[in-house]
Amino acid sequence: MAGSVGTLSAQKPNPTVTGVTVAADQPNYTGKCPVKLTFTGTILTSAFTGPKRTVTYEWIRSDTKAPGAKHTVSVTASSSTNVSIAWTLGAAGKTANVSETLKLLSPTGITSTPAKVTLTCTP
Repeated sequence: MAGSVGTLSAQKPNPTVTGVTVAADQPNYTGKCPVKLTFTGTILTSAFTGPKRTVTYEWIRSDTKAPGAKHTVSVTASSSTNVSIAWTLGAAGKTANVSETLKLLSPTGITSTPAKVTLTCTP
């Protein structure tokens, strides 16, 4: 289940980063736990001239609502660049609804729609 494309900040849109999406590798998981879930974010860029640009981003988990560590990635013009994070969770007989959101800190303030996962752990 992919997140939708975020919107640019109304303050100062940056023409190099145009959107961000996030998808979970297993949006509806039923099985043995703990399980490793991988969330992949895609950073979309428009045409620009010159060298690669650096994008600073952070992941926000639904269980903490707090931003994670800041990361950087180099992006090229007119492309999509993937970043990912893994999360191991769950216990036998438990259920959970979790999500990850990707927030681009610079050069824009775009935030993805959360990628949601429904987790059902078998006993």
